[in-house]
Amino acid sequence: MDHFRQSDGLSDDTVERFYEDREGNIRVATPQGLDRFRDVAVTTLSRREGLTADHASAVLVSRSGTVWTSNRDTLNSIRDGKVSATTFPGQQLASLLKDHTGKIWVGVDAELFVLDEGLRAEANRQAGTKPPRKRPPPGKGPPRPRPAP
Repeated sequence: MDHFRQSDGLSDDTVERFYEDREGNIRVATPQGLDRFRDVAVTTLSRREGLTADHASAVLVSRSGTVWTSNRDTLNSIRDGKVSATTFPGQQLASLLKDHTGKIWVGVDAELFVLDEGLRAEANRQAGTKPPRKRPPPGKGPPRPRPAP
């Protein structure tokens, strides 16, 4: 059994999440960055390499090969060595999921967002449905027209 620590090249001794991409790289999210293991050698991405923060709380790789990692309110995407950032409203970007269609689901506090082809949409109700109508309590709304006698 192999054992890796910060002294072996891991960015931190605390590991938050793992993800294996289609090329067999193991991505490891830690409080100090995002590590990539390839044939047991480790490479770390952190603020020094362009991430918006050192703390990586989740990680996944999309079909296109883009690496996605989250920290607090920002989703970083790494593609061909370039880092881009997307911010979200809220305090904590908590979870990431890639579904079978390639969409990326992002959990932020009590909200859910879905990324599709770089577009962001809030997922707060079933697609294609209208939001529920809010009706005032009886006697509290505007007066209703009365039928003519």
